Amino acid sequence: MKKLLLILFLFSSYCLHAQTCITNSSSVSFNGSSSYVSFSSNNGLAPDTAVTVEAWINASVWASTPFNGTVFCKHSWSANEQGFVLRAGGSGQLSFILAAIDTLGVPTSWVELLSATNALTLNTWYHVAGSYDGDTMRIFINGVKVGQKPLKGTLVPATLLPPAIGRLSFITSGQTRYWNGKIDEVRVWGRALPATEILSRYNDHMDASLQTGLIGYWRLNENTGTFTADLSPSGNNGTLNGATWSTQVPFTNSAVIPFVVPNGTLLTSTPAVTYQWNYNGVAILNATSQTYIAVQNGNHSVTITDSLGCTANSAPYFVTAVVGLDEVGKSDGFRVEKSFGEINLVSRNKLIKNVVVTDMAGRFVLNKNGNLDSSLAIDVNGLQKGVYLLVITCSDNTQTSIRVPVN
Repeated sequence: MKKLLLILFLFSSYCLHAQTCITNSSSVSFNGSSSYVSFSSNNGLAPDTAVTVEAWINASVWASTPFNGTVFCKHSWSANEQGFVLRAGGSGQLSFILAAIDTLGVPTSWVELLSATNALTLNTWYHVAGSYDGDTMRIFINGVKVGQKPLKGTLVPATLLPPAIGRLSFITSGQTRYWNGKIDEVRVWGRALPATEILSRYNDHMDASLQTGLIGYWRLNENTGTFTADLSPSGNNGTLNGATWSTQVPFTNSAVIPFVVPNGTLLTSTPAVTYQWNYNGVAILNATSQTYIAVQNGNHSVTITDSLGCTANSAPYFVTAVVGLDEVGKSDGFRVEKSFGEINLVSRNKLIKNVVVTDMAGRFVLNKNGNLDSSLAIDVNGLQKGVYLLVITCSDNTQTSIRVPVN
């Protein structure tokens, strides 16, 4: 008896939202001496209770100290200490610093959290993040927490300072602290993101309209001109000053290509929102589930759409193990034929006592009395498309099983 191919798709249990797929096409390159991204507005970028700053960075040259390589800045100096800044430098250290007020209302001055030395290396893309929730400062590299420090209090909001990417918010006393390298996908939140949330989406674009607490989001994906859009509700659009676009990016928005392994199980490393099975390159009607049971021989493939709206096609998998209804199926002296919505079961040398029909999960579908005849017609007009198992009991109480697809 020929075997059926069962194609299964790995599915995520959580709900995903589809959006238009946008390729990550560019980052911004900074020269370390004069280039940065400036902003003419300051809407919403002065949180006072919690904050998270995250970005992708690729350093060409480390600044002399961790505090001299600015990634995103929203802070000021000395007696007017306020705001926060994410930065890196020295011997490959990540730094997150903020101005806070303790629980007694006393300014704590700058409080800095540093990673270990050599946590970052040159000419390598890293996702970095710093967060504060009113109790603890935390820093993350590639979605993994690499440091934390207790700090009970609140932020001193930087209400009058412009934000900046790649440089200090303002220049004073000869201090500029420019970034030397590339920066991409900068995000600022008015809340402290948990580690699981950072890890779940640090390496792809996200739909800004679905986020809670997002106060700044620059994809830096324009790849032309000097304008860069803030996709958050704050609308703080930026301007490139001496910085240039680069096509080197830390990730690309494209669905992971699904594939069919020899045992007939389709697997993909990313969850999918939609599925479409294809036969010889043509979409199969209503074949949009996680699983598909092939009902005819030929090339089968699947097209998936992931949570970012990106699609990918599997390579074709040639099915050769299906008993088609237009073929003559034989098993232990039985022949299966199709005729006008019926399965015609014909015995060559035995009388049919009865036939039990089940689906491939073993669920009972129907029972048909054979009346000790050599042939039996089974009405399949009411059955859904799929493959069914016919368990045939003969007059001598021997049993035979035949798998039959119903179109």
